[in-house]
Amino acid sequence: MTDQNPRQEHLPGFPRLREHDSQVITRYRNSARMRHVMEGALRKRHLVLHYQPIVSSAGEVLGVEALIRIQDPERGLLSPADFYAALDHISAAI
Repeated sequence: MTDQNPRQEHLPGFPRLREHDSQVITRYRNSARMRHVMEGALRKRHLVLHYQPIVSSAGEVLGVEALIRIQDPERGLLSPADFYAALDHISAAI
């Protein structure tokens, strides 16, 4: 038997609740880890600017968009998708 209250284990949806809690904890840990990486990148100047051309269907370059990346010493080049959500939680990003 687990450390859980035996009555809770018989409640409808209880296994899904435990699974949901586990997923929330995992997301929180991943978010905290990425905030730490982002804060370190800001302090250590590991942010890298890349320009990506915007091309028409005819192949004409219409402009460029600037994309920021993190050059992480352990994980390599991180795309904005990897750290964008962490920006909401970093006071230094303001």
